[in-house]
Amino acid sequence: MCSKQLRRLILVHRHGDRCPGVLGSNDPQESASWMNKLHSDNTDAAMLSQFPINSSHASPKHNTPPIGRLTKRGAQQLTSLGENIRSRYPTVTSRPTVWSSNYKRTQQSAGWLLLGLQAAPGTAITVQEPNSNSIDPFSRYKRISEITTELAQSEAFLAHEKAKGLDIVQEKLITMPCFQTLPFQWFHAVDVLTCHRYHLDVHKPISIAKLIPSTLAAEQYMVWRFLEYYNNDQVLKLCCGDILSELCELVQLTSLETGVEDGDEIPLTVYSGHDVTVFPLAKVFGHEWQAWPEYASHLVLEVWQDEIKVLLNDAAPGCTSGLTVIGSYSHEEFKQIYTNVEAGTMNVLL
Repeated sequence: MCSKQLRRLILVHRHGDRCPGVLGSNDPQESASWMNKLHSDNTDAAMLSQFPINSSHASPKHNTPPIGRLTKRGAQQLTSLGENIRSRYPTVTSRPTVWSSNYKRTQQSAGWLLLGLQAAPGTAITVQEPNSNSIDPFSRYKRISEITTELAQSEAFLAHEKAKGLDIVQEKLITMPCFQTLPFQWFHAVDVLTCHRYHLDVHKPISIAKLIPSTLAAEQYMVWRFLEYYNNDQVLKLCCGDILSELCELVQLTSLETGVEDGDEIPLTVYSGHDVTVFPLAKVFGHEWQAWPEYASHLVLEVWQDEIKVLLNDAAPGCTSGLTVIGSYSHEEFKQIYTNVEAGTMNVLL
């Protein structure tokens, strides 16, 4: 067996293009426009009949269309990603281990990925349990929201908002009709504007259309805001400590295995997740985010006999040709990253 042989692949990806998590208005034309972006229930059911969902949850979040649902474009992005993984790694297994968060769009994304990968029918998509949810830490740990709320109300955040004129932007965004019944949240406001930016043909009520010029400033602030969150050692630990632990276990398992012979299938583990899955994980591997992770952005971990290569594609949805190596580690160095995150020293070292 060659020491330079690829032993295992791990794919951590964001879901594909989707509808907003909250509709910006109560205009029925906006809702109808988003509904037109979705595959039919029959199409989704046919796809998922090949790749059954294994879940103990009563139902996935954002299960009622169009809220948060994967669009046709998002389905194509994940199908393309699966096709490109198959093309780049021809001997990857047709029976991968697939984990998903308990959101409809991540489960849909996993299914379309498997379709493009030419996975064997019957390959299951397993939804993580609430108490072992490494993909969606914001749902698992209330402490994250407590800390980030404190940070958002801090003098440093408020000073940044004022210096960048974001207090004025917020005054505009708070007029969004959805905030008549919901408390204002930057994340929801940016989500609505970003989804509309990706879908210029979706009906935009005047109340939304007048806010479109604020999209860029709001998106840039969201990147700054989350970078500040992840600069907090406790937040970083809660957001990616669990998934790093699982990645270390997979690396350890690989080192104990006898290895694959030429022509054998390469094992693959897939994590179908979110922007908040990919964002902090890439950060601990040294990536400096300049923009929000794109739909279908993904990390590929190539586990070799003597090293682990971490590759990131954050700009070309569904296309592995955009993969760039952002880190290369011995097995011990990789384990040390997890140790540093758990110890709260990772940000000092970055």
